[in-house]
Amino acid sequence: MTPSPPPNSITPDILKPDVIAPGLNILAAWSGNSGPTRMDHKRRFDFNIISDTSMPYPRVSGLAALLKGAHPNWSPAAIKSALITTSYSTYANGQPLLDSTNGKASSPLVHGAGHVPQKALNPGLMYDITSDDYLNLLCGIGYTEQQIADEA
Repeated sequence: MTPSPPPNSITPDILKPDVIAPGLNILAAWSGNSGPTRMDHKRRFDFNIISDTSMPYPRVSGLAALLKGAHPNWSPAAIKSALITTSYSTYANGQPLLDSTNGKASSPLVHGAGHVPQKALNPGLMYDITSDDYLNLLCGIGYTEQQIADEA
């Protein structure tokens, strides 16, 4: 798990991050244009073990693509909801997820709804959202019609 951004300063009622995914020691495709380390100028590999805050994105994107393939009529919001409502915030043994920055139990401000699941194909509970829902949120937090029009 990698560090998350601070709570949203405009509307702290929206939890971020949405979910977390593995980001440490990920076996990933590697360009043959450079060696696996900054000091290695001769060796070339097709794969490398990478740890980085950007490493969870391919996994979550891949899960979203698999969900879209299995459910072509699902909206992006429905796919996001399936990932969120089936995520987990404790390990199989019941212990809380750990924050990799300090080794302590993480909080929703670190892990969002939880770790991305393997069971999102059949979420059971799913929330879909439309542009009207976003407009209602903006109006609810005090945006004027002009401010919304300026952003659109």
